[in-house]
Amino acid sequence: MKFVCKVAAFLLIGAIFLAACGPVETGVKGQVFLAKCTGSEIATDCTGVIQYAATLDIYNQDVVKIKSVRTAGDGTFVIGLKPGTYFIHPENNGDFPMAADFKVVVTQGQLAELTIYYDDGVR
Repeated sequence: MKFVCKVAAFLLIGAIFLAACGPVETGVKGQVFLAKCTGSEIATDCTGVIQYAATLDIYNQDVVKIKSVRTAGDGTFVIGLKPGTYFIHPENNGDFPMAADFKVVVTQGQLAELTIYYDDGVR
């Protein structure tokens, strides 16, 4: 009987862990790139695109920072968020490379898709 209880407890803990750490189903996913871009301040026409790891700051609709996320080395990211409107701010040091901010609307059960291009500043 003790063995059965231990197995049941182990399975219950495993199910709770999987539910908490399972795949993100609501939020934002995408990839970040570094590119040679033309345009004035915002990257508009980009070539020479390479994958780029970056830090993304997430702000709610009241423009309050709620989290900061580092992308994977290949620039991919998945950010779990509750439904609502968010602003994604790709961090920079005040100089190049830099990227524009994005407004994203998150819907329950969906991952909004976003591609971010950092402008390398080389003209």
